[in-house]
Amino acid sequence: MTLYRAIRSELVKLRHTPLLPIHIFVPIVGAILFTSYFGLYSFRPDYNKYKLIFEITATFFPILISIITGLNTFMEDHTAHSQSILSVPNRITIFCGKFLVLFGGGVLSLISLVVKFSILVAIQGLIPHPPYVMLLETIIVLAFGNIILYIFHLFIGFKFGLGPSLFLGVFESLQVIMYSNIVLAGVWKYIPFAWAIDLSHYVLDDKLFLHKNEVFIMGLITIIAFIAVTFWISQWEGRKNDD
Repeated sequence: MTLYRAIRSELVKLRHTPLLPIHIFVPIVGAILFTSYFGLYSFRPDYNKYKLIFEITATFFPILISIITGLNTFMEDHTAHSQSILSVPNRITIFCGKFLVLFGGGVLSLISLVVKFSILVAIQGLIPHPPYVMLLETIIVLAFGNIILYIFHLFIGFKFGLGPSLFLGVFESLQVIMYSNIVLAGVWKYIPFAWAIDLSHYVLDDKLFLHKNEVFIMGLITIIAFIAVTFWISQWEGRKNDD
């Protein structure tokens, strides 16, 4: 099976799952809440308001990723005991198609959130000139910083199931809340849960370029993690009763 067919197959599956409504309605709710916050706290500095909405977005990403990937792998196991991926000779292609669809859905939801928010605050005159460049950079770093969580939760979902994926998603979001209030140093800054929140802070402070080496290492870790999980999926024999 080609990658194109794998992606197309995943898109067809999404039509009959709650994953598509999640990707549609969560950005709408988020945009309305963020716009309301800007309206209620118009007296606060824009820097503080943007910082809060970036942190909220980064905090909820791990939970949403755990739900989306957990439900996806649960349905694979529930409907056919993951035979759609176990019965094909090139499992890596199927896995890559699944990853690209789920990650792509997350990116589109993020873009939808930012676009809807920008339109609503502009219509209500809450922000005369929305900082489109900063918002675009934030979309990019939030998406980049969460790639590894999609990889990790797909592995957890296939290996252990929906429950552990959700538990870890909640744990990761709690960690993000903690990391938003402290500055990590040394190797601790490479804890994957902290990437999105740290990168969004760099964008807000206009210091992303100063951390290019850090971003490079994050990218390298992500590539290594992806290779490791694809190798694992190629050897996987399905979830056993004692997994």
